[in-house]
Amino acid sequence: TYDGPQPEYADSHQPERAEHADSRHPEQPEWADSRQPEQSGDAPLHSGPVDFYDPQALQQHVLACLRQANRPLSLDEILRITRLPRKAKKKIEAALFALQGQGMALRAPRGWAAPSSMKVVQGTLAVQRAGMGFVTRSDGKGPDLYIHPSALADAWDGDSVEVLVLPGRRGPSVEGRILKVLHRGLKEVAVIATRKSKNSGDWLCIPDNPRIPALFQVSFTPEGPAIQQDDLLLVVPGDKIAPGMWQATVTANLQNEESPAAQERLAKSNHGIPYRFPPAVQAEAAVFPEDPQESDFAD
Repeated sequence: TYDGPQPEYADSHQPERAEHADSRHPEQPEWADSRQPEQSGDAPLHSGPVDFYDPQALQQHVLACLRQANRPLSLDEILRITRLPRKAKKKIEAALFALQGQGMALRAPRGWAAPSSMKVVQGTLAVQRAGMGFVTRSDGKGPDLYIHPSALADAWDGDSVEVLVLPGRRGPSVEGRILKVLHRGLKEVAVIATRKSKNSGDWLCIPDNPRIPALFQVSFTPEGPAIQQDDLLLVVPGDKIAPGMWQATVTANLQNEESPAAQERLAKSNHGIPYRFPPAVQAEAAVFPEDPQESDFAD
């Protein structure tokens, strides 16, 4: 047999020897070393077998995967990167929703991502009659964010919202998805009574403003005129009781929308103008002349 030196190409065709494996690949592939987790407590992507029946261990493993990817990942991508079996897919999805509830993962149109890898801004939502919305940023930086009707979540026209800026969107129409409502823009909502429940006596109402995508369940109140079908009501929204539906309390029954009194009250409500004033303000107004002169306005 030939015991001389091997040709240069021979090594490339021979299997790796076990005793040299550690010297050639000491830990992980180079691409994994360049993307270490942001926190020391996170497990690396290829840290060995992960018990996907352990919810906490799986959440930490999936979170590390999202942080290192630095972009939205689909469920199939997470399976591939974490090297978990396909039968773990439902458990990974449950882990993602658990992380979302803890504010540690965001659901994007193209998958899931860690908040640190996504840009989140705040602003005021303006909904168009066609259904789409635009968010004007509170910091005044950058263009308004386009919000698809399916990405409005529970936000209404005039709300202060927190928005996820979607990756890959460029140009004047940067797109976003509303994550949560920070503050309702309207304290009162004008609604129209459409149908009365035979069992509870509550009324199902639709907003008079088509830019508010919601339904309201309004309880009967003995104060003021009894509610009739097609009456115009002012209500204060309460708790959400079903997808797209809120409980509401009646503050005024304006009845006929075309009456001058109803139009005045509706205009004040839409622009945040108070219609009730504290006693001290009313007392000051009572002594003010009905036909004031210039001297009446002096300090």
